[in-house]
Amino acid sequence: MKKSRKRSYLCGAAVAILGCMSSPALAQGAGNNVSETAEAPRSGLEDIVVTAQKKNRAEKLQDVPVAITALGPTQLEQARFKDLTDIAIRAPGVALEENGGTRGIASFNIRGLGTNSSSPATEPAVGTFVDGVYLGTNIGVTLDTFDLEGIEILRGPQGTLQGRNVTGGAILIRTRRPSDTLSIRGQASIETGPEYNIAGSVEGPLSTGVRAKVAGYYRKDDGWFNNPTLGRDMGRQTSWFVRPMIVLEPWSNVEQTIIYERGRTRGDGGVFQRLALAADSGSLGFQNLQDNPGFTSTDYDAITSDTAINVGFGNGVITNIFGYRNVRNEWQADFDGGPGALFTNTDFMRQHQFSEEIRYAGSFGKLDLTVGGYFFQQHYFYLENRVLLAGAINRTYGGTIDQRAFGVFAQGEYHFSDTLSLTLGGRYTTERKRAELYLQPSVGNVSSCDYATKTCGVGGPPVYRDSDTWPTFTPKFSLNYKPEAGVLVYASVSRGIRNGGYNVRQAANRASLPGVVPVVPANTMPASNPRYDIEDQWAYEVGFKSDLLNRKLRLNGSVFLNTLKGLQRDSIVGDPAFGTIALIANATDATVYGFDAEMVLLPVEGLQLDANVGYVDTDYKNVRFDLTGDGKIDAADYRLKPPRSARWSYNIGGTYTYELANGTKVAANANYAFRSAAPSSDDNVRYLTSRRLLTASLTVTLPDSRFEISLYGKNLLNDSNEGFVLNLPAPFGFTVRALDEGRVIGVAGKFKL
Repeated sequence: MKKSRKRSYLCGAAVAILGCMSSPALAQGAGNNVSETAEAPRSGLEDIVVTAQKKNRAEKLQDVPVAITALGPTQLEQARFKDLTDIAIRAPGVALEENGGTRGIASFNIRGLGTNSSSPATEPAVGTFVDGVYLGTNIGVTLDTFDLEGIEILRGPQGTLQGRNVTGGAILIRTRRPSDTLSIRGQASIETGPEYNIAGSVEGPLSTGVRAKVAGYYRKDDGWFNNPTLGRDMGRQTSWFVRPMIVLEPWSNVEQTIIYERGRTRGDGGVFQRLALAADSGSLGFQNLQDNPGFTSTDYDAITSDTAINVGFGNGVITNIFGYRNVRNEWQADFDGGPGALFTNTDFMRQHQFSEEIRYAGSFGKLDLTVGGYFFQQHYFYLENRVLLAGAINRTYGGTIDQRAFGVFAQGEYHFSDTLSLTLGGRYTTERKRAELYLQPSVGNVSSCDYATKTCGVGGPPVYRDSDTWPTFTPKFSLNYKPEAGVLVYASVSRGIRNGGYNVRQAANRASLPGVVPVVPANTMPASNPRYDIEDQWAYEVGFKSDLLNRKLRLNGSVFLNTLKGLQRDSIVGDPAFGTIALIANATDATVYGFDAEMVLLPVEGLQLDANVGYVDTDYKNVRFDLTGDGKIDAADYRLKPPRSARWSYNIGGTYTYELANGTKVAANANYAFRSAAPSSDDNVRYLTSRRLLTASLTVTLPDSRFEISLYGKNLLNDSNEGFVLNLPAPFGFTVRALDEGRVIGVAGKFKL
């Protein structure tokens, strides 16, 4: 009966979406360089162009048979987005959040698939790509949005063209390229906290065929959460980056872009509340009582080389993207959220990665073809020191992971006619990982790791050493139909893979270690093997895109059904020797299903209304381990939902722009976003509260568009939105949580010369 109801629901939703084809689609303005390839709109809504399909040309968003939310520089600036975590409200079924327990570490989730761990061993389910370069860890991914040309959020698996670890979707970020005219830009803001932001760029031609730009950004946050224990506000953070860029055109058919970026973040660790310190969670408000502020420290360097060569063969483009990234991250968190050193975690990670992609994209009559090869190499060293119960328990453990991946891919779209096309693609990838893991097993044993010197192996060899290879093939099929001008309907089937690996927080068969009493029952998350296998997904989607009412209305929507085998789950269980242990395993199979829709409407001149809605649900099948922690696999395990997976999300907003007689423009914007409550962990013991965010801004732009000033507010309802909730089992037996900032009011200025 349950399966029958689910099929009826999906069929009904599909019929409703297809029935909407008599009305139009969604889009916004395009970013600088790529926008030049789009046709100027006849009237009404502007076209936005995207590069998600890696063709020899950019495409209009409305012509791409993929569920995409795309934002250009205008939308990014108008909405006052600070970093990627602010953007999720513009995309249905998307949550781009920090982990909450550890600042600067991503816990991204799209269509119910994501991560909920601060460990670099947890493979992302949502891939982040900056200028075509994949970011290999979830650390340092919550990037600032200054000086970006555009962001594309792709929902659903993107395994053919984007590769591994994109079962939930992908985020494509493109930095703004320098123009061929001298230009100076600057902006500054101050908001309650207080928090200060200043950014700027200088760009222009250096000589014939050479353009350059230097962009810089600085943010200082003095903290928002009152802490009477420390006598100051918590949440302090200072961050900056500098990004020089040069574009060379030695010949008319060649463009070479070189980008370097260096950035740094310093500040407090996570801001926690121990709920046991108050009669109820609401009585704490935003107050914080922890006696240790902790710290966050991140440094990174990145180099990207993007070469594009236009060739006559198939009117094609040969593209080569080289990327190198080096990240050093250290953080400390007072996880007990109150007085007394009950649970202090200090983590260190050093990572570097190298990637190379070369591809050809061209057109041959009715066929658009993209083929290419990809190489990725990553090494990271991770170390964790855990001090519990005022030093009664002190553990240091970690290890190194080396990985290499090689892939070849091809995708073609064949146009049978102006209205019907078929997309076929596939990617073969082989990935190898090698792990050396160390663990201090119990009191009285010599640790193999020394946190002070950031080294392992000093007290003995690794307690676990292994390597493995995972070959995979990820195909895609899509049938695309345009029944009339401005309307696209598509149906697709695709496969996505989340790669296997090794848990650096679990280093051996704990039952065999001296002095350790195993507390994990045999049928629960495995305590004997840190290795976990791939997560395999098949995704089925039916969607439409439409521009209607003479391009005054844009409406896009899709229905999806995903089946997953070997769903990777993180679980935290209590342990007398470690306080808690974090385990990773292919714990269950699952079916994920839902729908999402987006709308933009121009009802009258000067007014634009935006709205989106998303629904997602998950059913577990073939549960292999006890996720509830009650020592048995039963109906309670099958009723669980993935962490951070909210069933409902929606957003509604609008912008009204009025031009005065002297050319001055006044724009008022308001936006309300909602996301329903979601489990905070795999055992579903605690839930993140539902989120309600009201934002608004008033912007005045002078006649020549060179100067602008804005007054804005975020979280105007002052809602207590939880970013993290952790139920600590015995020997602690209490719950801690981290909140997002409450109401923020700010003023910003901007100029362009």
